Amino acid sequence: MLSINLMPDLFADGVNKIAMERMTLDVAEELKVSQVRCNALRIDNGVLPKDWTPDPDKLDPEAARQIAAQRDYFEPYETGAAAMIWMLRQGERDTGTLESLRDMIVRKSVPAKAKKLAPLIEGLRYSW
Repeated sequence: MLSINLMPDLFADGVNKIAMERMTLDVAEELKVSQVRCNALRIDNGVLPKDWTPDPDKLDPEAARQIAAQRDYFEPYETGAAAMIWMLRQGERDTGTLESLRDMIVRKSVPAKAKKLAPLIEGLRYSW
């Protein structure tokens, strides 16, 4: 999510995510002749354990407040796992795929459990 949404003080994190996507495409192309698949799953919808509660010793109060305020948008770990399993079940020739958890939820490739779909900042989202 951070690679396509502007987040203060998280420049390096966004750049790393974009770099991983590019690396996925390059590795997939290089290893195609060896029949090795390389795909990426972008977790662009929040994912947390169902029973998550903030640990005051590990999370600052403002971050905990923001997460609690957005709780309805978070998917449980099982949704992320279902997306990974879906990707693994794709054909053997499927390589160089950049998949989005949010798009998989919208397409109903994986079942969503969150009450709402997280909004993305308009104009910053791009489609593969």
